[in-house]
Amino acid sequence: RQDSVHLEEFPIVDHLIDHELVDRWAQLLVARDTVNAALEEQRKAKVIGTSLGARVRITASGPVGALLERHRRELPALFIVSDVVLDAGSADGPDAIQVEVQKAAGMRCGRCWRYVLASGGEPGLDDICPRCIEALAEAIPT
Repeated sequence: RQDSVHLEEFPIVDHLIDHELVDRWAQLLVARDTVNAALEEQRKAKVIGTSLGARVRITASGPVGALLERHRRELPALFIVSDVVLDAGSADGPDAIQVEVQKAAGMRCGRCWRYVLASGGEPGLDDICPRCIEALAEAIPT
C-alpha cells in the first residue's frame, strides 16, 4: 500500500473488456459520424434547425448494414433524430453507407422535442407524444 491513495495504481482490468462490444460500438460511432456530417450539411443549408428536426434515410450494405439492422430500434436515439428509415442491403461485400436528410414531418413533442405524426391523445397533453405519455404514466403512480 502507498502512503496516499493518490499514489495508488488503478487495477489492471483488461480481462474484463468485451472486445466484441467495443468493436461494435466503434462501428456504430463511425456510422453516427457519417450521419452527423449529413445533418450538418442540411443544418447549414437551413433545411433543418436541429438534429431532432430531421428524418434520416440510410442505405447501407455490407457488415455495417447488418449491424445497423440489428440496432434499428435504437438508431433514432443514437443519431439524435426524430425518425430513421433504414434500407439495409446484403450483408455480403464491403461496407457502404449513404445518408439522406429530410425535414421531419408531424408535430413537435413538448417534452422530448422529437417530431411525431400524432400526439398521445391524452386530454390536456395534446402536445405530448405517445412515448412520453407512456413514460409519464410510469413515473406518476395512479
